[in-house]
Amino acid sequence: MKRFQMVEVYWVDSHILHGWVDGRGRAKHANKLGLLCCTVGMLVKKNKKRIIITQSISLTRNGDIDNVAETLIIPMCAVKKINKL
Repeated sequence: MKRFQMVEVYWVDSHILHGWVDGRGRAKHANKLGLLCCTVGMLVKKNKKRIIITQSISLTRNGDIDNVAETLIIPMCAVKKINKL
């Protein structure tokens, strides 16, 4: 059976402020948000544009990936740190 690298990815999430907020209020609110996320999963693919990690992988009899579940695709421009586990 093929082994997949477990990784811990720290990344910055996007967010939206709903409704009307003046410029000062928006900046003040945005500075209070905790936008740094940490996700742990199996590394499916990583390149210059994105990293793809997944929670679960089903394999064929010869060890190739058949299906993946709970997959997260993160743009590399949002990634702060990747740790191999």
